[in-house]
Parts: sequence; C-alpha cells; structure tokens
Amino acid sequence: MRRFQGYRPNPPAEYLAAGVANPPDDVQYEGVVFTDGTVVCRWQTEFRSHSVWTSWDDFYRVHGHPEYGTRIEWLDSEPPSLLEVALADEDDDAPPLPPVRAPHWSDDA
Repeated sequence: MRRFQGYRPNPPAEYLAAGVANPPDDVQYEGVVFTDGTVVCRWQTEFRSHSVWTSWDDFYRVHGHPEYGTRIEWLDSEPPSLLEVALADEDDDAPPLPPVRAPHWSDDA
C-alpha cells in the first residue's frame, strides 16, 4: 500500500475562484494505492469528496491533468521498478503492483 498527495501548480483561475481547486502550493488531493491496485482519492478542496478507482492508470487518466502541472508526491517508499512490475505480471500468485508510468512519479518524495 502506498500513500500519495497530488499538487496542481497551474489550476484554472475559475477553479480557484469557485473553490474546486486549492492554491497552487496546497495539496489538491491525497490518496492510497492498495496492493491490489485499487486507488482511493480524497479531495482536499472546499468541496471534500472521495472516489474509488480500479487502477492507477484509470485514476491518473482522469485526474492527472498535465496542463495544470499535476505533480504526485509519494509518501511511502519508492515506486516499484519496471522489473518488479514485469515479475509481478508473470507471477499469478503475487499481488499486482500499481503500473509504472515514468511521468507520474515524483523524485521529491
């Protein structure tokens, strides 16, 4: 299980005005990737909510927003290596690891 925080340095001004985005240096959302790959996201904006996703890729496809400069900071350990992900895919008894997509990982954690 790994915890993360999501930051958006460049949210649209109208999102800030409406309270659906926090200031750029504040956490926008926090979450956890469970060992089976499930992602739970908790928004830290004015309108608190949470959502559950079946995978990191699904979650990030919707909430990654490169145009907002989204940055993920991992709070627990290093992301799995590509080798660990490949080995987990080959071993049916091993719990699945979250997929690694290089632009998503932050070295700032």
